[in-house]
Amino acid sequence: MTTITLNSDATSMIVNNPFYTSGLTQLSLTVDKGCASTPTTFNLASKISTITSNQFTINVADLYPTKDRFDDGVYSFEIRAEKVNVVAGFDVCTTKNCVFVDYNIKCKLDTNKKIRLYKAMMFAHDCDTCTCTEMCKMYAQLTQTSIPDVTDCGCS
Repeated sequence: MTTITLNSDATSMIVNNPFYTSGLTQLSLTVDKGCASTPTTFNLASKISTITSNQFTINVADLYPTKDRFDDGVYSFEIRAEKVNVVAGFDVCTTKNCVFVDYNIKCKLDTNKKIRLYKAMMFAHDCDTCTCTEMCKMYAQLTQTSIPDVTDCGCS
């Protein structure tokens, strides 16, 4: 199972999976923000300098050079890792996670409804089961924005 944890100021994320070792031959990250965007795939091989204890750190500036931190919202992260297997040729591990970034929004909870939606999103973010599509819908209600036909963001 892959876990993704953002640091407190949303400038980087730590990715952990027992499959991740120093022998990875390919590592990519596909990001879909808001369940309605066009996903973007990043080759992480040149951006990850070390893998320690089955985890690595990704800085937001490595993905988005003009950003200081991840924008608030719901993100679907798909990570594809590949390593050599002497018998089978290659082992591949692909996982998806849904992450709620709340760096600024948590300071704008001015109604009971927004507080309840925020709490629901925090609980959904901490669960092992997939709730990305529902989180996108809740985030749209929380921010009072509309999103076009939310698609399934994916999950682990």
